[in-house]
Amino acid sequence: MATDGIPAELIEAVLQRRPDADPARLVAANWGEARRLIEAHVAAGISKFVIRPAATPVAIGQFIDDFARELLPLQN
Repeated sequence: MATDGIPAELIEAVLQRRPDADPARLVAANWGEARRLIEAHVAAGISKFVIRPAATPVAIGQFIDDFARELLPLQN
């Protein structure tokens, strides 16, 4: 879960593992994209997710607050 675009290092890591993959389909670039990806996976029947920062957040407390605000409403 990136908060301000997918870091270049992460894009490179994705492409090294899966050259045919679109990193944007695997890593959310912001909170809105994270909601969209999760909603799409839920619609496909997936119900368990691991959300972690794509890079070391400047303030982990802020990341957790944003997570609670943006993604906890999706919990079922």
